[in-house]
Amino acid sequence: MFISAIDNSHFTLRACLPPWQFVSCSVAISRGSDRMASMVESTAERPATGPYPQLGAIAAWLGVAHAGAPEISAWVGGMRVVVSLQINSGIVCGMSIHVPRAGLLNMTLRPESSRDVRGKELGINREVQWGDADFNARVYVETDAPDVAVRALLESSRARAAVVALLRWCPQIVLSATGIHATTDKHPELFDPAHFSGVLAAIRELATVPAVHVDPAELRGRTGIVLVVLAVVATPVVLGAALAALGTFPPQRATLPFIGLASGLGLWPLIRPLLALHVRGHSRAYRYYLALAVMTFIDLPALGCALAVGINGAADRSPEDKQVGVIATIRQVHNDDGNKTDTTTRWLDGSTSSHMFDDPAHQLRVGDPVVIVRRAGFFGFAWQQESAVAYWNSGGRVP
Repeated sequence: MFISAIDNSHFTLRACLPPWQFVSCSVAISRGSDRMASMVESTAERPATGPYPQLGAIAAWLGVAHAGAPEISAWVGGMRVVVSLQINSGIVCGMSIHVPRAGLLNMTLRPESSRDVRGKELGINREVQWGDADFNARVYVETDAPDVAVRALLESSRARAAVVALLRWCPQIVLSATGIHATTDKHPELFDPAHFSGVLAAIRELATVPAVHVDPAELRGRTGIVLVVLAVVATPVVLGAALAALGTFPPQRATLPFIGLASGLGLWPLIRPLLALHVRGHSRAYRYYLALAVMTFIDLPALGCALAVGINGAADRSPEDKQVGVIATIRQVHNDDGNKTDTTTRWLDGSTSSHMFDDPAHQLRVGDPVVIVRRAGFFGFAWQQESAVAYWNSGGRVP
């Protein structure tokens, strides 16, 4: 890994002056061998037009033409700055500032949350720390890069102060191979150059951080995201398996499915430490852990139900127990599942029970035979080998 050197000659950005003078910043900035260029370079091209006047004041302050376009571009102090509107359904809800440059790590800087703190307390999240208590408490750094590279990139206290200043207006700052991107929330006051100047000064100061190269082999692996994807894919599989088992080997009572569900739920607290162990060591690790905890809370009970009901039926070698009867009454009903036929079956022992059939052609008749085949179950939980099925057009012969 190598880190490009930069000159540390000193200059100070002064309070809110026009862009052809020094741009304001909340801290004295010491960076770069050349002082900020004294003029904003504007193009002679005719500006794009549009229905958005919000950037007009900033464009005039930067010395560039504006005719209602949702984006402007200017060179300030030797840096290109692109300011564009964030638009949702024609409504302006913020702005995005982009400073193109090379040599940056892929990194997201955002306010540190209680979830981030919890992840570090549990030893799951890994985040580089500085001897800067204010920055450590306010800013969370998400990146695959190794700690030494992150420290080299943000070694300047002025750059870290610029990050803190930007996060007062922006939910996050994204660094990438294309430069620095900062998107503001709904802060209409930022369309006033008096407020925008501070944001511009902060993002330009952040853009002076040194170029850092990291070999791809040094990047932290994202084992957690692989496990999350597997858990997401597993969810419809295990839910489908549970429904298939219940449909193929329907238990006489709900006891066995509930035992399977409870078994999977009981396994969930035991597997969580293993999940934390496999995802730990990344700045996003706690996020992966929480996603896995939610998905496994769904997957394990469904898997337990599928296994309990499926094995109870598939491994059952007990003899069949047939119950024979005939349809005594028929009533057509309509519910959310469509047209159904509700029947009362009278069994040979004189008992009766109700059964609902899909009979769209209305073929069922009073007197048609009904047979239910039951098995004892591998685990001793009885199940119906076939749901209550009416056999019609059989000449009155019971199968």
